[in-house]
Amino acid sequence: MPRPQPKLMQRRNNNIRMGNVSIWSLVRTPSRRRSSAAQRLMPITFNTRRRLRAFILQDAQGLFLFVPRAAKLAVAKFLEFRASWTASGHRRLLTGYCACISFSSISILGLMMALTRHIIDRGDGAEVELFLARVSTANAGAMLFVHGNQGGLLLGGREAVDDGSLLLLSSKLNITVAAVSQPGFGSSDGPADFCGPATQRAIVAALDFIRTQPGVDPGRIVLYGNSRGAVASAMVAAQFPDLRAIILVAGVYDLREVYQVSSRGLQRAIQREAGLSNEAFLDRSALYHAHRIQTETLILHGKYDDRAPVDQAERFAAALSATGLPVALNIFECGHRIPREQRMPVFRNFLQRIFAPAATYH
Repeated sequence: MPRPQPKLMQRRNNNIRMGNVSIWSLVRTPSRRRSSAAQRLMPITFNTRRRLRAFILQDAQGLFLFVPRAAKLAVAKFLEFRASWTASGHRRLLTGYCACISFSSISILGLMMALTRHIIDRGDGAEVELFLARVSTANAGAMLFVHGNQGGLLLGGREAVDDGSLLLLSSKLNITVAAVSQPGFGSSDGPADFCGPATQRAIVAALDFIRTQPGVDPGRIVLYGNSRGAVASAMVAAQFPDLRAIILVAGVYDLREVYQVSSRGLQRAIQREAGLSNEAFLDRSALYHAHRIQTETLILHGKYDDRAPVDQAERFAAALSATGLPVALNIFECGHRIPREQRMPVFRNFLQRIFAPAATYH
């Protein structure tokens, strides 16, 4: 007789509340076959990492809080859970039934951090949405993330909040990390202009805002763009000389050339958002502005990318190298989306070096 699948139920956790802030989580109904220790712990565990991220909460004013009491409780219960299940030989089930394992790589500093949402002016009266994870360390660096197309979801900078990357990077590197919503995405005023001047002004406004934040060293800011975010970030780097470094993932650097070989869907998006004039293509093609970029650059690209051909990255890296800039080009055996396990070691090593504390001599 097949073993019955555990039921899923919704339960409000009354132990994790703060004023009008509360969480909902999916929990598994304890099975008769589970040990009593597992049954006691199940009500606060999560069956997926996405449920775990529900600890990042939003109140009516849009302020994101990472509840310290909830975080401490989850970590303590995870350690107890791991000890009891490892002792009983159920190591294989640990990852599947206890997504709290994600907490084991986040420091206590990260558990106590707060995420804030801001609406800033783009410089032309339009509003730009920005999410910020701030550290209290003085003279810390900062990084701004610029999202990609997002498959039509239009989440904007909230994507980096929902997947936990803002808190994780801020905690791991002890820096301020922010994510901006491009025009037409999230709560930023539209319309979208396919990485054009409006998007670039939104990124510059976000960088200016970050520079004024307490504890941020203006000389240690990194700009990180993914896909169409890389297109706009490369253009911003030509206008913003004070960046410490830029990271470009799966970007396009000669838009006209890519337009000619793109799918009909991408061609229609470019035509609708940007137009097909010579000026429109030039305003979105960093290859022709490489001589104005003055910062160290890390480029990541998939060898079999069908949206942004790999020769785009190769030509752009060569153009930057010709100006004498330090450039690192990493090509992976993949398509447009670079698997996390491939990109993270390169990404981590680069950022640890960029944000390494300066040596002090007495």
